[in-house]
Amino acid sequence: MNKEVYALLKNAVKLEKNGLKNYLRYARQTQDLAGKNMFIILANDEFDHMNLLEGIIEKMEKDESLQEIKIDHSVIENVIPNLRNKDVQTKGTEGQDQLSALRVAVDLERDSIKLYETIRDKADDPEVKRIAQRLVEMEDSHYQLIQAEIDSIMGIGMWFGFREFDLNAG
Repeated sequence: MNKEVYALLKNAVKLEKNGLKNYLRYARQTQDLAGKNMFIILANDEFDHMNLLEGIIEKMEKDESLQEIKIDHSVIENVIPNLRNKDVQTKGTEGQDQLSALRVAVDLERDSIKLYETIRDKADDPEVKRIAQRLVEMEDSHYQLIQAEIDSIMGIGMWFGFREFDLNAG
C-alpha cells in the first residue's frame, strides 16, 4: 500500500465531508430556489465522492486490489457543456446573500481539485489514478458552475441561464 496516497485519500474524505456539511448549510440558508437546488446537488455529489473514497480506503486497508469502478457523469457535468453553448444573459444582483457562501464553495472546489491532482500524480495503482482524474473533472465542473454564479452576482460575468435547465435531465 502506498502510505502517502492512503493518507491523501483519508484527507480527501475529510474534505468531501466538509464540503457536504457546508453545502447543506448553504442550502438551508439560501432563499433563492435555484441557489438552494445548486447547493443540494453539490452536497449530493460530495456525498457520492466521500462514499467512493471510503470504499477505496477500505480495499487498501484489506490489501485488496481495486476493480474498475464506473463513475457516471454527475448532473452538474451534464449541465456544464449546455451552459457553454447557451446564449448568455446578465443575471443582475439577485442572490447577493449567497455570495459569501459561494466564495467559500469555490475555494473548497479549488482545494479538492488540487488534492485529487496530487493523488493522481502520486498513485501507483492505475485505477486510483483513473478515479482521481475523474474526481478532478467532477470537481472542476463544480468549480465552473459556482464561479459562473459568483460572476453573475458580482455583475462582472455573464449568467448562463442556469435556471432554464432541468437538473434532473441526463
